[in-house]
Amino acid sequence: MQRILKDYFLLRYRGDDYLTRQKAWLVFFFAILLVVILVIGAAATLSVSLERFFEFLKSAIPASIFAVAAMVLVRKGRMQAAANLYVGMCSLVIFAMFLVKPPHLAFVTMPYFMFVTLLFAASFSSRLIASLIMSAYILEIIGYFIYYKDKVDDIVLEIIKTGMIDSLAGLFLGFFIVLLSIGMLGNAVRMVRDEKSKNDDQFVRMKALHGVIEEKSKELKSVAGSLSDTADVFARNMREQEGSAGGIVANTRDIAENTRSISVNATEQYESFISLMEEISGLSAVIDTLRISSDDMSRTFEVILGTARTGEDSIAAIDRNSKDLIQSSSQLSSVIEIIRDIFDRINLLALNASIEAARAGEYGRGFAVVADEINKLSEQSVGSLKEISDLIGLNMRKADENSGSINRQVELLRKIVESVNLLQQRSDEVVGNISRQDAIKGEIQKKVVVVQKKSGDIRQSTQNQESVMNEIATSVGTINSLIQSTTAASGDIVGTSGRLVQMAEELSSDIVRSGRQED
Repeated sequence: MQRILKDYFLLRYRGDDYLTRQKAWLVFFFAILLVVILVIGAAATLSVSLERFFEFLKSAIPASIFAVAAMVLVRKGRMQAAANLYVGMCSLVIFAMFLVKPPHLAFVTMPYFMFVTLLFAASFSSRLIASLIMSAYILEIIGYFIYYKDKVDDIVLEIIKTGMIDSLAGLFLGFFIVLLSIGMLGNAVRMVRDEKSKNDDQFVRMKALHGVIEEKSKELKSVAGSLSDTADVFARNMREQEGSAGGIVANTRDIAENTRSISVNATEQYESFISLMEEISGLSAVIDTLRISSDDMSRTFEVILGTARTGEDSIAAIDRNSKDLIQSSSQLSSVIEIIRDIFDRINLLALNASIEAARAGEYGRGFAVVADEINKLSEQSVGSLKEISDLIGLNMRKADENSGSINRQVELLRKIVESVNLLQQRSDEVVGNISRQDAIKGEIQKKVVVVQKKSGDIRQSTQNQESVMNEIATSVGTINSLIQSTTAASGDIVGTSGRLVQMAEELSSDIVRSGRQED
């Protein structure tokens, strides 16, 4: 009940100091106590007589009104006005009750109420109000004595005289004691208020510092949480990098091994290319020989053609010179055998050229086509030579059998001349192809020189790459070791950041609890 009354009537004093709140509560308490006492007094007087009850209400009702007004002022936050109103009302009631008391009773009871009222005025009102009430009581007591000193007998006069002296002495002594106590209490209150002001300033500063610490603790908690999250991400990344580094080490070793194999293959390819160059040089020599043989064959064809034409011009002397013809035919057979041997060599050379062209790849494609054409022409020439050989044999047999068949021989000779002309044309084509092949050979030799240089550069580059890859593999292994060390350190960082987050949470909780305790 008391807590409810305080919360309701002292709502305006929550921001004030403790002394002000207590003074407001005491003013309210005395006001409500007065109302309760007046109610009890009214009930008591009613039990005595109705006349006494109405007489009591004359003073009780105004006093109750003033007490309720004081409580209303306390509720509105005007504690000083409520105290002044309450003291004034009590003083007026005591002042009036003292005047209506008979002389032999006035100084027996009322000075005690005066002293209490004076003490209340000095404690809750100002010194001016207390001094005015003190002056009013003194004037009332002196005036009361002067008024009754001639109207009472000696015994009552002695009583009121003694009561006046005792009352004045008690009031003065009590007033000065109260003023001294109130002064000391005021000094103490001022000191307390000064200390309270200092404490309030310190409390404000401490509260501000508490707010700063709380804010910083929250920031620390947030930073610690971010650090923990970052450490977790860093640890995961380091673990992933550790796995990736392991794969890179394995891949680097594989690359180094492959580079070593490439270097070995490049060296072998370079050596094979040197062998190919030697074979191409041999083929070049064969082509030179073939060109010389082709020149000889061309000249031989010219001789054969001249001989055939001479035979055509001398057909009339064939009969006479049949023996010479047989001999010439024998020589011609020998020449044909030589030519056949030459074409066999040409055919073999063309076959070797085709094989070498196939080995040369893209660079030997044209050379392969030319070699194929030479092979075809050689086969055709061999066929033609075979026919010539057969014809010469037949001619020799016919010459032996019948030297008179001149006409047939003339026709046969004409065919021979035509065949020789055709053969000469084919031979010229072969010679032209061989000449072009010689030009191709020169280009091939130039390309071979370039390819040889490039192959040497490739071999040197692969050797350098092998050395560099070995160094890279060593460096990657070192990096992998460092990553493993960093991964272990990141685990320690994660643990430390976790402890830091826990400490930040504990600090934040302690600060919040201390803030609640201060409030």
